[in-house]
Amino acid sequence: MTTLSRDRKALVLLVAMLAACLALMAAYFFTSRTWNVAATILDDRAGQMDDYTVMAFSGVVPAEATEPAAASSSMPSATAAPENSSPEGLFPNDASSANPPSASTPSENESLGDAGVFVSDVREDYEVNGAVVLTLDLEHLESYGNPLIMEGNGRSIGVFSLERAISEKRLDDILEDLAESGAQTVVCLTKRPAYLPVLDGVDVVILSEDDPDFSGNGQIVNDTFIVSSPQKGSVGCVLVTASNVASARIFAPDESSSQE
Repeated sequence: MTTLSRDRKALVLLVAMLAACLALMAAYFFTSRTWNVAATILDDRAGQMDDYTVMAFSGVVPAEATEPAAASSSMPSATAAPENSSPEGLFPNDASSANPPSASTPSENESLGDAGVFVSDVREDYEVNGAVVLTLDLEHLESYGNPLIMEGNGRSIGVFSLERAISEKRLDDILEDLAESGAQTVVCLTKRPAYLPVLDGVDVVILSEDDPDFSGNGQIVNDTFIVSSPQKGSVGCVLVTASNVASARIFAPDESSSQE
């Protein structure tokens, strides 16, 4: 056997081994995530939410903008340009200029119609079960124009909004400032996922407008969990585990909230 033949066989073997390793890593990631989401479902059903942080928000999508099948879902799933923030920085000293929403925002108790679900009720249910609940206001994305840190269950959640496309450099600046402020989970509130130049570094994206590619049950895109707001009258929730795995749940009016 010639030296060239041996080298080729060694190269083929090396490539095969690398491919096998990548396949095993991918299988581990998806299996691990699936088990984490399954554990979330079981914990939610059992009312054991001590290690969870829940982000709850009133649905803002008009009923006619969402197909009935998507609107009735109520289960967790496993599954660039001008700037929009002030030049003074992401975390101004004047707290009023950032206008951060409080733990209990006005939207939490707004009337959502006779058959509507209230964020306050969902919040109370989860808090009774041990979770820390953070309320987000998708009606007023400008409230998060200056990114802020919200604390939940020993986890620092960095939240920022985009109402227009930004450059990758601007996104890097936002993520760097959030990281320096201690953010362990990064959440972006936006109308369209296309406003983000890349998804790297963003753990959760919550869409305030209906998007045919995403539902209220959420899905994973490049390690980022993207979920769309439910219809008005419903309440959406993103549940984050201690290991930073996100899943979603919808509480719809006149329905028992079921889970996949």
